[in-house]
Amino acid sequence: MVISGGENVHPVQVEEILDADEQVADSLVTGLPDKEWGQVVVAYVVPEPGAFTDHQQAARHLDQLCRDAATLANYKRPRLYAFVDALPMTATGKKQHYKLHERTTADAAKGLFVRP
Repeated sequence: MVISGGENVHPVQVEEILDADEQVADSLVTGLPDKEWGQVVVAYVVPEPGAFTDHQQAARHLDQLCRDAATLANYKRPRLYAFVDALPMTATGKKQHYKLHERTTADAAKGLFVRP
């Protein structure tokens, strides 16, 4: 669960919207600590092979996808995107949200995130 500005954001709901895009192989949504909002919603995205060569354009595309989704409130959409080769998974194929959540601050410091 991500709590942003006092609102609860269920990562799976956002991931379903992102994963529906044909250019997205998989995604993982988590929160990045933020002084103003508590956390901001961020998405780690694994693109399909050959998709999203321009990460800035890809972030804008995914942001618009989330804005257009009738089932997703505006406060739930990711504010930052990171494009990665793989997501941490358990042996049974379940996403390990906590592993990327622990990395968000360091990834932000490295400049891994792209703002749409």
